[in-house]
Amino acid sequence: MANNENQNSNGASSSTTNSNQVSNISTSVLSSLVFNTSIKLTSNNYLLWRSQVVATINANDLEDLIDSSKTPPSRMIINIDSDQTVITTPNPQFQIWRRNDQQLMSWLLSTLSEEVLSAIVGARSSLDVWQILGTQFRARSRSGVLHLRTQI
Repeated sequence: MANNENQNSNGASSSTTNSNQVSNISTSVLSSLVFNTSIKLTSNNYLLWRSQVVATINANDLEDLIDSSKTPPSRMIINIDSDQTVITTPNPQFQIWRRNDQQLMSWLLSTLSEEVLSAIVGARSSLDVWQILGTQFRARSRSGVLHLRTQI
């Protein structure tokens, strides 16, 4: 999310949120959305699991949450009033983003087998989970495909 910084005559800057650049993450509660996957991720089925999960994430317009090129909204909005007093307020867009992110993360965790869950201990966001799993399983999946091709 982008912030516009403005300087007043005293050189102080203020930040305001540009609502046109807010991520299009839905403000609706994720629990009302449809999340269906028929399998849990194990050490052997990453590509199959990923295809189901990506389809579900896309169907619910949540792909921005796992896109590392997308920046989450700022946690706080900082403004300077006419008396040059800095006013910091919670950003409602961040609160929506955070709730959606944590609900998506919770759903992602529910699609993992116990053996895989241990690999993502300490992840703090759905993007963290997504990147850890991608790093861990992408190389294994590629080597498995190459191995199958050499056997054919």
